[in-house]
Amino acid sequence: MQLTDNQYLLQLHQWFTQSTQLQCTSNGQQEQWPVREWIKSLAKANLLVAGWPAPYGDGELRKQLHLHYRIARDAPGSLGLCITSHLDIGARCLLEKASLHLAEQWLAPALRGEAILALAMTEPQAGSDLQGIEFSAEKNEQGWSLTGVKRGITNLPFADAVIVLARTAPGRSPFSYTLFLLPMDTPGVVREAALPTLAYPGCLGGMQVTNALIPEHNVLGSPGAGLILLMQHMATERLFVSARMRGISEMLLEKIQQHNVLLSNQLATLKTQCLAFNAYFEQCVESYISQSFPARESASLKYLGSRLLKTLCATLGELDGAAGYLAQGNAELYRREAMGLALAGGSEEIMLAIIGSEL
Repeated sequence: MQLTDNQYLLQLHQWFTQSTQLQCTSNGQQEQWPVREWIKSLAKANLLVAGWPAPYGDGELRKQLHLHYRIARDAPGSLGLCITSHLDIGARCLLEKASLHLAEQWLAPALRGEAILALAMTEPQAGSDLQGIEFSAEKNEQGWSLTGVKRGITNLPFADAVIVLARTAPGRSPFSYTLFLLPMDTPGVVREAALPTLAYPGCLGGMQVTNALIPEHNVLGSPGAGLILLMQHMATERLFVSARMRGISEMLLEKIQQHNVLLSNQLATLKTQCLAFNAYFEQCVESYISQSFPARESASLKYLGSRLLKTLCATLGELDGAAGYLAQGNAELYRREAMGLALAGGSEEIMLAIIGSEL
């Protein structure tokens, strides 16, 4: 039986209330998060794929958005980032771009928590400038041979497979790049240790790849269309990132209200900013459902959410006084979360460039 929205929200609330709050562990070198355990638990409770298109779910997108909203409120930091990245960046990219064969091979296990996915774009010398990547792929009789380095990739320290953007032609043409699904156990792939980070410890990593051979059917979409497909996918990613922004912003506003020291006009300003973001979020959801969600809208939504989070974090930090600057204090933790979400799907500068290009 399909869940109604209210039934889904109630069951999701019960799952968060009843589930054990799993914590990270350390093997002496890097922190490890129970990403797979949470995904398996959500799948077992029939909560993970609700909202996904058939044959995986009932197609009610708002259920998936609420899952991301709720994870942001209840599991901020590394654990929340890893789970949502696996779903809205990795698995959803396969859903949208992969062949039926590749989707059957990897998507179903990913939605059962049996395979963790990552999306590898950035490199040591190519962060926001994806057209500057050097990671390459060459076609041969056996398939494709991949070579290069990727770093700063969410989930890579423990991923089973990674979606890779690779250069397949010289120059900076938009048609010089291709997306591939690269299993991490492919010969020639060397996983690097997790990168030391303040905001998301234990979840960002890299890999060095040398002549890793994968079959031709591991191409996502058509050869040469990778960058265009990725840009399309990032518009979807921004919608899910904004759902997380909405969850965190509402929680931050609640914490600010608990101080009871803000002037009424200051609090009214913050509430109005939250209401405006929420209203635009709802408008964008309707646009996405009706399949009319241009890049400008996704960029505008994420930019507004990023600025809102920064304002709320700064306000909470001031209200918390000295505690607002402690490494493990609420304000500092959510300030790091806001900084991470500001980069997801493209930085604020990139969002402004997208918005400006269509004015």
